[in-house]
Amino acid sequence: AKTAVWLHLRMGCAPQERPDADLGVGGKPRIRTEQLLHAWLKPESVDTVHFKAPSHVGDRVVVSAAVTRVFSHSIEVAVRVSSNSVNTQDTPTEVNVGHLNFSVMGPDGPLTPHVPDVTPSTVEQDLEYRRAIGRQKFRELRHAEVKRPTPCPGSCSLFSVDLDVKGSQVQEVAVQCISCVLCLNDNATLRWERLSSNEGVQCWVEFGLSNTASVTRLKIQATVKASPKDCFELLKDARRRPEFDAGCLEVVESEIIQCGENADLVTMIYAAAGGKKEELLILRAHKEDEACNVFVVCSRSVRCDSRPPREGMQRGEVLPSGFIVAPAPDTNGTCSQVTFLGQFSQSLFEVIQPIAVSNVKRFRGILETAEGKPTSGGY
Repeated sequence: AKTAVWLHLRMGCAPQERPDADLGVGGKPRIRTEQLLHAWLKPESVDTVHFKAPSHVGDRVVVSAAVTRVFSHSIEVAVRVSSNSVNTQDTPTEVNVGHLNFSVMGPDGPLTPHVPDVTPSTVEQDLEYRRAIGRQKFRELRHAEVKRPTPCPGSCSLFSVDLDVKGSQVQEVAVQCISCVLCLNDNATLRWERLSSNEGVQCWVEFGLSNTASVTRLKIQATVKASPKDCFELLKDARRRPEFDAGCLEVVESEIIQCGENADLVTMIYAAAGGKKEELLILRAHKEDEACNVFVVCSRSVRCDSRPPREGMQRGEVLPSGFIVAPAPDTNGTCSQVTFLGQFSQSLFEVIQPIAVSNVKRFRGILETAEGKPTSGGY
């Protein structure tokens, strides 16, 4: 990634015969070759990393990087990793995609405003160039999140992110939520400990640090006698959530907002401790891979200025959590392996764990009953 930035900087230097030709993205004089002698790169962030496929021992791995866009305070670099075996050298498989951000620093301060922007020369480069705007806006939101003052009572602050329903960052949040759930399932560094196996439902837990503020992860898995597509349709339809989720008292159907093709904003009323009710404003996202018959439905809590909490009701929070639905082994797609992955604070885990197991059993019961077969279409 750094090599790609240095190459862009060297190619973007102002020519010696015309030092004042053109300007950098910040409206400053274009960077000069002599300024690079004492310049260095400062990493700003690593985000939107997607693990798409595995690579195997003996594969040839190729890592490529390219500058996608230059902003006034940072330079975005797209890094792609492809892998292929000796027999498939002409058809590499993309296994990882990520975006890194750097700023150019000099002895007298930042040099990024002096760097010229990228000029896309292909359709693919132009697409990355335009998508970079959405990623940059999402990064700015995250920086603003760190500086956000303590919210008023009734709002949420620990795990939720700010969201503009009409903004382009909705898709970025949706993609990151899906990626988080997939990474939880595939992360080999997590130390899952088996809790129980009851009525065909298996349960594992991964404990965080030994303090009440850390996160505990829960994995529940069950085989359902229904196709992955049917399971997906039931999970995708937010209005049917109370059918299998014992804690969900109501889905406010009048406030469901479709956010693109694969996300929606939903308000739910949940049962809280002490017989009280709390409100959840969540962004739900889903992903379909019909070629592999694998589906993902996940959600996380968000904040939205246009959707304040109801008067007299506390707004709760949900870390990225969700379901992965895949064909069960040796069933030719007639049965599904449904995996729930949830993240909770340690103080809530003991309360949530038995409810989550019960919800998976209820979900299985609905689909295995002829009367409960979901209608196709979702929305």
